Amino acid sequence: MKRFLRGSALLLAVLHPSIGWTASFDESIKATQHPSPPPSIARTLTRVDLQQRAGKASVLLSADGQLSYRIRSLNTDRVIVDLLNVATKLSHAFEFNDPIVKQIRIGQHPNTLRLVIDLRQTAIYSVQEGKNTLSVVLTPRVGSKQPLSAVSAEPSPDLPGSSSAVNPVSPAGRTLGQEQVDYSRPSDLEANRAITDPRPRQDVRNRAADRRVVDQSTNQSATERYVAAFGGFSLSQSFTNVHGAGANASVNVSDLALARTGIGGLKLGFSPSTAKWMALETEVFYASPHFKEQNVTVTGNSGTVSSDFSGSRARVATWAFNWIVRYPGEWIQPYAGAGLGIFWGRLADSGGTSSSDTSPGLNALAGLRIKLGQHFMLFSEYKYNRTSFDFSNSDFHVLYQAHYVVGGLGWSF
Repeated sequence: MKRFLRGSALLLAVLHPSIGWTASFDESIKATQHPSPPPSIARTLTRVDLQQRAGKASVLLSADGQLSYRIRSLNTDRVIVDLLNVATKLSHAFEFNDPIVKQIRIGQHPNTLRLVIDLRQTAIYSVQEGKNTLSVVLTPRVGSKQPLSAVSAEPSPDLPGSSSAVNPVSPAGRTLGQEQVDYSRPSDLEANRAITDPRPRQDVRNRAADRRVVDQSTNQSATERYVAAFGGFSLSQSFTNVHGAGANASVNVSDLALARTGIGGLKLGFSPSTAKWMALETEVFYASPHFKEQNVTVTGNSGTVSSDFSGSRARVATWAFNWIVRYPGEWIQPYAGAGLGIFWGRLADSGGTSSSDTSPGLNALAGLRIKLGQHFMLFSEYKYNRTSFDFSNSDFHVLYQAHYVVGGLGWSF
């Protein structure tokens, strides 16, 4: 049968040459090509080395697989390297006695490990990709104070098929293709090298996000300490469950409304490096919720009496210790918390009579914090206070409740 088919094919080729095909009798067996297994994707940065050679500094990053990265320069004194979907157990900072590299700072961000290479002098960077390694080569720019710029990536001896070509991307996200590019000019190449990511990425969106976070502190994984000042106003305040004390224990008074007032305070806190989702803080704040002019009903053994109350002055100061739970976002951090407050209250009437008391109570809060660069932050917060006072000179007991809305400015260090 095989000889018959071969003969038929030859006959057709001879009798009908216009058909436009030829018969092949090459029976050689081609070697089966087995595709090489894809390289493993890096999940952990295992080592950072600084090498000095021929007047250049080379920062060698080693990992447990192939690194996916973004790299860019910032001003004239640093290079930013973002390793995608990578974590590390290395220290958060490395200092070097090197004429080019001052230090390397490492910070863990969501889905990104950021390395900031702080420089002692202006330099041009290039990139070498190796097997499970990434080398950032820094060459001093002599006699120039222009910002750092990128050059084409050098070929890697460890990866087959690597070349010195890069795929530059314009600020609008358009591949420059065959256009003539002068890599010595920072304006011709955005310092963000296009790479092959094992998962699809929205490069334009990521690149815009990089511009927003490029100056964020990379020691975010270290313990964060912060101080803040805030101010706001009360939504409502009241003295409820008002009744006499001591000899006047049988006397009950209707709820007393308090006037709206301003509030001001300071807070100090920290968030440990091992639990960025939480913070511990202490704060002090002050308000003066004076009594409104109102009608008051007093009930006692002798019956019920209603009369007009002309008002009185009141002051409340609070020292609170709070436990905060928050979302550890890069820029926006919603949070909520509660803690023990020590409340000091004082009443004074127009006749000069005053009474005060100190009592523990509840301080609850919820808010939103927005980071402004490396150190500053803005926040807005709702507060709820609840405590009870026994004003001995006035011989009555009250339940104090207050609702506040505040905003403030903080400094993180």
